[in-house]
Amino acid sequence: SSDLFRHGATRLFSLNFQLDQADGHVVKLLEYNNIESALSEVARDLSSCQSALCLYLEKEREKFPRFYFVGDNDLLLLLGQPSNLESWKANIQKIFHGIHSLKDQTLTAITISVPLQVGDVKGSTDHIVSVLSEMGEELVLTSPVSIDTDLHESLRVLETAIVTSLRSEERRVG
Repeated sequence: SSDLFRHGATRLFSLNFQLDQADGHVVKLLEYNNIESALSEVARDLSSCQSALCLYLEKEREKFPRFYFVGDNDLLLLLGQPSNLESWKANIQKIFHGIHSLKDQTLTAITISVPLQVGDVKGSTDHIVSVLSEMGEELVLTSPVSIDTDLHESLRVLETAIVTSLRSEERRVG
């Protein structure tokens, strides 16, 4: 499907170049050979790309059924930027019913060596530390959830962390 997209983009680019050469005069486009067939081919290529994209999104929804509650554009945003916390925050209500927002914390991984060397700080990652309901009730997760590049796995870990934290809270209160 990437070849199909690349081929269609090339054809569209070529057609766009011809449009630029026409300098805004639509009648000049009729002078170009096969303009009608070129437009038909571009439309067919775009339709094929759209079908391939719909198939891809369906496969992603089969892997993680909660994605059925997320629209195509939002799902593409999540899949395209799986470690983008803002994308998570914008769509968490659709993925997990009852969760209104997330609290995050940036955790830095540090390796200490003696003597201290350059490179001991390994990097920082965003972690979800709690979830909040629409009423502002906060459930602190028993262990922070790392926002990783594997979106499906990170969401499964979050789902498990929510269940575990709810059970822990229930035992504590009950």
